[in-house]
Amino acid sequence: MPPIDLQRPSMYRLSAVAVFRKGPVWELSVYGIHQYESNESQEAKTRIVTIHDDPTIISKMIDYFYRGDYDETPDKKHPANNPEYETPTTKAHVSIAMYNVADKYAVEPLMALAKEKLERRLTLAWSNKEFLRIIEKVYGPDSPPNSKLRDTVASSAVEHIATLKEIPAFRETRMEYPQFSYDFATFLIEKWSREFEAACHDEAFLVYGLQEVVRVARRGDESSDAGSQWGMIVVAMEHIIGP
Repeated sequence: MPPIDLQRPSMYRLSAVAVFRKGPVWELSVYGIHQYESNESQEAKTRIVTIHDDPTIISKMIDYFYRGDYDETPDKKHPANNPEYETPTTKAHVSIAMYNVADKYAVEPLMALAKEKLERRLTLAWSNKEFLRIIEKVYGPDSPPNSKLRDTVASSAVEHIATLKEIPAFRETRMEYPQFSYDFATFLIEKWSREFEAACHDEAFLVYGLQEVVRVARRGDESSDAGSQWGMIVVAMEHIIGP
Protein backbone atom coordinates (compact mmCIF):
# COMPACT_ATOMS: atom_id res chain seq x y z
CA MET A 1 0.00 0.00 0.00
CA PRO A 2 2.10 2.93 -1.20
CA PRO A 3 1.50 6.28 0.50
CA ILE A 4 0.78 9.43 -1.45
CA ASP A 5 2.91 12.46 -0.66
CA LEU A 6 0.69 15.55 -0.99
CA GLN A 7 3.60 17.84 -0.08
CA ARG A 8 2.16 18.60 3.34
CA PRO A 9 2.82 16.97 6.76
CA SER A 10 0.25 14.20 6.27
CA MET A 11 0.41 11.32 3.80
CA TYR A 12 -2.36 9.05 2.57
CA ARG A 13 -1.93 5.29 2.54
CA LEU A 14 -4.17 3.74 -0.10
CA SER A 15 -5.02 0.36 -1.51
CA ALA A 16 -3.00 -0.25 -4.65
CA VAL A 17 -5.04 -0.24 -7.83
CA ALA A 18 -3.72 0.09 -11.34
CA VAL A 19 -5.50 0.93 -14.58
CA PHE A 20 -3.68 -0.33 -17.64
CA ARG A 21 -4.24 1.15 -21.07
CA LYS A 22 -2.49 0.71 -24.38
CA GLY A 23 0.85 2.44 -24.20
CA PRO A 24 1.68 4.22 -20.95
CA VAL A 25 0.52 2.90 -17.61
CA TRP A 26 -1.74 5.00 -15.43
CA GLU A 27 -1.22 3.80 -11.90
CA LEU A 28 -2.46 4.33 -8.39
CA SER A 29 -5.62 3.94 -6.42
CA VAL A 30 -6.87 7.30 -7.61
CA TYR A 31 -7.21 5.76 -10.98
CA GLY A 32 -4.73 7.20 -13.31
CA ILE A 33 -3.31 9.74 -10.91
CA HIS A 34 0.14 9.55 -12.46
CA GLN A 35 1.39 8.58 -15.91
CA TYR A 36 4.48 6.52 -16.58
CA GLU A 37 6.05 6.06 -19.98
CA SER A 38 7.11 2.48 -19.33
CA ASN A 39 5.62 -0.58 -17.69
CA GLU A 40 7.98 -0.18 -14.75
CA SER A 41 6.49 2.52 -12.53
CA GLN A 42 8.47 4.82 -10.29
CA GLU A 43 6.02 4.04 -7.49
CA ALA A 44 7.19 0.41 -7.57
CA LYS A 45 10.68 1.63 -6.72
CA THR A 46 10.02 4.34 -4.16
CA ARG A 47 6.64 3.23 -2.80
CA ILE A 48 5.67 6.92 -2.82
CA VAL A 49 3.77 8.85 -5.47
CA THR A 50 4.08 12.63 -5.33
CA ILE A 51 1.13 14.64 -6.63
CA HIS A 52 1.62 18.26 -7.63
CA ASP A 53 -1.87 19.58 -6.99
CA ASP A 54 -3.71 21.42 -4.24
CA PRO A 55 -3.59 18.92 -1.34
CA THR A 56 -6.96 20.05 0.04
CA ILE A 57 -8.62 19.12 -3.26
CA ILE A 58 -6.67 15.89 -3.74
CA SER A 59 -7.71 14.73 -0.28
CA LYS A 60 -11.35 15.29 -1.25
CA MET A 61 -10.79 13.39 -4.48
CA ILE A 62 -9.34 10.46 -2.55
CA ASP A 63 -12.38 10.59 -0.30
CA TYR A 64 -14.54 10.40 -3.42
CA PHE A 65 -12.82 7.22 -4.58
CA TYR A 66 -13.77 5.50 -1.35
CA ARG A 67 -17.25 6.94 -0.76
CA GLY A 68 -18.44 7.97 -4.21
CA ASP A 69 -18.99 11.51 -2.89
CA TYR A 70 -17.05 14.45 -1.49
CA ASP A 71 -17.64 17.20 1.04
CA GLU A 72 -18.08 20.62 -0.58
CA THR A 73 -17.09 22.44 2.60
CA PRO A 74 -13.79 24.33 2.12
CA ASP A 75 -10.88 23.00 4.18
CA LYS A 76 -9.97 26.06 6.21
CA LYS A 77 -7.94 24.12 8.78
CA HIS A 78 -5.34 22.95 6.26
CA PRO A 79 -4.90 25.63 3.59
CA ALA A 80 -2.41 24.95 0.84
CA ASN A 81 1.07 26.18 1.74
CA ASN A 82 2.17 26.37 -1.88
CA PRO A 83 1.48 29.86 -3.31
CA GLU A 84 0.65 28.24 -6.66
CA TYR A 85 -2.60 26.92 -5.17
CA GLU A 86 -5.50 29.14 -4.23
CA THR A 87 -7.39 27.17 -1.63
CA PRO A 88 -11.15 27.28 -2.36
CA THR A 89 -13.10 29.45 0.06
CA THR A 90 -16.69 28.57 -0.90
CA LYS A 91 -18.60 25.38 -1.71
CA ALA A 92 -18.95 26.46 -5.33
CA HIS A 93 -15.20 27.02 -5.60
CA VAL A 94 -14.56 23.55 -4.18
CA SER A 95 -16.71 21.94 -6.86
CA ILE A 96 -14.99 23.95 -9.59
CA ALA A 97 -11.59 22.84 -8.30
CA MET A 98 -12.82 19.24 -8.08
CA TYR A 99 -14.01 19.37 -11.67
CA ASN A 100 -10.67 20.74 -12.84
CA VAL A 101 -8.60 18.07 -11.08
CA ALA A 102 -11.00 15.35 -12.26
CA ASP A 103 -10.61 16.64 -15.80
CA LYS A 104 -6.83 16.59 -15.42
CA TYR A 105 -6.84 12.93 -14.41
CA ALA A 106 -9.74 11.94 -16.69
CA VAL A 107 -12.07 10.86 -13.87
CA GLU A 108 -15.33 11.42 -15.71
CA PRO A 109 -17.73 10.31 -12.93
CA LEU A 110 -16.17 12.86 -10.60
CA MET A 111 -16.44 15.53 -13.29
CA ALA A 112 -20.16 14.81 -13.60
CA LEU A 113 -20.63 14.92 -9.83
CA ALA A 114 -18.77 18.22 -9.48
CA LYS A 115 -20.89 19.74 -12.25
CA GLU A 116 -24.07 18.52 -10.57
CA LYS A 117 -23.01 19.97 -7.22
CA LEU A 118 -22.17 23.34 -8.77
CA GLU A 119 -25.54 23.48 -10.53
CA ARG A 120 -27.31 22.68 -7.27
CA ARG A 121 -25.30 25.30 -5.43
CA LEU A 122 -26.18 28.00 -7.96
CA THR A 123 -29.84 27.07 -7.64
CA LEU A 124 -30.00 27.01 -3.84
CA ALA A 125 -27.67 29.84 -2.86
CA TRP A 126 -27.41 32.62 -5.44
CA SER A 127 -25.07 35.55 -4.86
CA ASN A 128 -24.25 38.08 -7.59
CA LYS A 129 -20.87 38.85 -6.03
CA GLU A 130 -19.88 35.20 -5.72
CA PHE A 131 -21.17 34.46 -9.22
CA LEU A 132 -18.76 36.96 -10.75
CA ARG A 133 -15.95 35.13 -8.97
CA ILE A 134 -17.29 31.83 -10.31
CA ILE A 135 -17.11 33.23 -13.85
CA GLU A 136 -13.47 34.13 -13.27
CA LYS A 137 -12.66 30.64 -12.03
CA VAL A 138 -14.53 28.71 -14.74
CA TYR A 139 -13.30 30.89 -17.61
CA GLY A 140 -9.88 31.68 -16.20
CA PRO A 141 -6.56 30.11 -17.26
CA ASP A 142 -6.67 27.42 -14.55
CA SER A 143 -9.79 25.77 -16.00
CA PRO A 144 -9.80 23.42 -19.00
CA PRO A 145 -10.81 25.23 -22.22
CA ASN A 146 -13.56 22.71 -22.96
CA SER A 147 -15.00 22.70 -19.43
CA LYS A 148 -18.65 21.67 -19.29
CA LEU A 149 -19.00 23.99 -16.33
CA ARG A 150 -19.08 26.85 -18.84
CA ASP A 151 -22.55 25.89 -20.01
CA THR A 152 -23.68 25.76 -16.39
CA VAL A 153 -22.32 29.23 -15.66
CA ALA A 154 -23.53 30.87 -18.88
CA SER A 155 -27.05 29.47 -18.56
CA SER A 156 -27.20 30.55 -14.90
CA ALA A 157 -26.25 34.08 -15.94
CA VAL A 158 -29.17 34.14 -18.37
CA GLU A 159 -31.57 33.00 -15.64
CA HIS A 160 -30.41 35.85 -13.38
CA ILE A 161 -29.96 38.54 -16.04
CA ALA A 162 -32.52 40.80 -14.36
CA THR A 163 -30.19 41.44 -11.42
CA LEU A 164 -26.83 40.94 -13.13
CA LYS A 165 -27.45 43.60 -15.77
CA GLU A 166 -27.72 46.20 -13.00
CA ILE A 167 -24.19 45.45 -11.78
CA PRO A 168 -21.37 47.40 -13.54
CA ALA A 169 -18.91 44.66 -12.59
CA PHE A 170 -20.89 42.16 -14.68
CA ARG A 171 -20.22 44.19 -17.81
CA GLU A 172 -16.55 44.42 -16.88
CA THR A 173 -16.43 40.66 -16.40
CA ARG A 174 -17.95 40.08 -19.83
CA MET A 175 -15.30 42.34 -21.33
CA GLU A 176 -12.52 40.51 -19.50
CA TYR A 177 -13.71 37.03 -20.48
CA PRO A 178 -14.88 37.16 -24.12
CA GLN A 179 -15.59 33.43 -24.22
CA PHE A 180 -18.05 33.86 -21.37
CA SER A 181 -19.60 36.80 -23.21
CA TYR A 182 -20.01 34.61 -26.29
CA ASP A 183 -21.51 31.69 -24.34
CA PHE A 184 -23.79 34.04 -22.42
CA ALA A 185 -25.04 35.66 -25.64
CA THR A 186 -25.65 32.24 -27.19
CA PHE A 187 -27.81 31.06 -24.30
CA LEU A 188 -29.59 34.42 -24.19
CA ILE A 189 -30.50 34.22 -27.89
CA GLU A 190 -31.73 30.67 -27.43
CA LYS A 191 -33.95 31.81 -24.56
CA TRP A 192 -35.32 34.71 -26.58
CA SER A 193 -35.98 32.37 -29.48
CA ARG A 194 -38.00 30.03 -27.28
CA GLU A 195 -40.00 32.88 -25.80
CA PHE A 196 -40.51 34.41 -29.24
CA GLU A 197 -41.87 31.18 -30.65
CA ALA A 198 -44.14 30.74 -27.65
CA ALA A 199 -45.47 34.28 -28.06
CA CYS A 200 -46.19 33.61 -31.71
CA HIS A 201 -48.01 30.37 -30.81
CA ASP A 202 -46.07 28.10 -33.14
CA GLU A 203 -43.43 28.07 -35.84
CA ALA A 204 -45.95 27.65 -38.65
CA PHE A 205 -47.71 30.87 -37.65
CA LEU A 206 -44.38 32.71 -37.48
CA VAL A 207 -43.32 31.56 -40.94
CA TYR A 208 -46.73 32.39 -42.39
CA GLY A 209 -46.68 35.87 -40.85
CA LEU A 210 -43.23 36.65 -42.24
CA GLN A 211 -44.21 35.36 -45.67
CA GLU A 212 -47.27 37.60 -45.61
CA VAL A 213 -45.18 40.63 -44.69
CA VAL A 214 -42.83 39.97 -47.60
CA ARG A 215 -45.75 39.46 -49.95
CA VAL A 216 -47.42 42.69 -48.87
CA ALA A 217 -44.17 44.61 -49.19
CA ARG A 218 -43.73 43.38 -52.75
CA ARG A 219 -47.33 43.98 -53.86
CA GLY A 220 -48.14 46.99 -51.77
CA ASP A 221 -51.38 45.24 -50.88
CA GLU A 222 -52.58 46.98 -47.72
CA SER A 223 -55.79 44.97 -47.67
CA SER A 224 -54.07 41.84 -46.38
CA ASP A 225 -54.19 40.93 -42.74
CA ALA A 226 -50.40 40.56 -42.67
CA GLY A 227 -50.11 43.93 -41.00
CA SER A 228 -51.94 42.75 -37.91
CA GLN A 229 -49.90 39.56 -37.84
CA TRP A 230 -46.67 41.52 -38.09
CA GLY A 231 -47.90 43.74 -35.30
CA MET A 232 -48.31 40.69 -33.10
CA ILE A 233 -44.76 39.62 -33.94
CA VAL A 234 -43.40 43.06 -33.08
CA VAL A 235 -45.30 43.04 -29.79
CA ALA A 236 -43.85 39.62 -29.03
CA MET A 237 -40.30 40.81 -29.71
CA GLU A 238 -40.83 43.92 -27.58
CA HIS A 239 -42.05 41.68 -24.78
CA ILE A 240 -38.84 39.67 -24.96
CA ILE A 241 -36.13 42.31 -25.47
CA GLY A 242 -37.94 45.56 -24.76
CA PRO A 243 -38.98 48.34 -27.18
